[in-house]
Amino acid sequence: MLSGYKFKKVRRRVSKRSTQVFFDFTDAEVAKFIILSQLIDKTKKLDDSIKKVWGDSKAQSERDIKKEVEMLSDDFYKFLFKAEDSIFQLKKSNQSLQKQVNDLTERLDTLENEKDSGILNKFKRGF
Repeated sequence: MLSGYKFKKVRRRVSKRSTQVFFDFTDAEVAKFIILSQLIDKTKKLDDSIKKVWGDSKAQSERDIKKEVEMLSDDFYKFLFKAEDSIFQLKKSNQSLQKQVNDLTERLDTLENEKDSGILNKFKRGF
């Protein structure tokens, strides 16, 4: 398949008991067939004429692949940006939580030291 172009097919009844599949060409497709015929007569190159009139499926496939790669690349960079932003936010939250844990640890140490130095504790140790 040189061009990758698909023609519409229709099933029609040809007798009481059988049907047959026919191509149902549009006016534009018929016009392209006329151009194709004239081009083949002029150049004597069937493949090149078909590609020129109906398009080149290989070239189209390559364009489609390039387009898909570009879309995937854009999606990847968007995802990468979001991931880097999330990592930054997580690091920021982690630093904040570490500061809070350090503050709480210091407060706990202070409270334990005050508890040990209280007057009642001195009496309890003495008895």
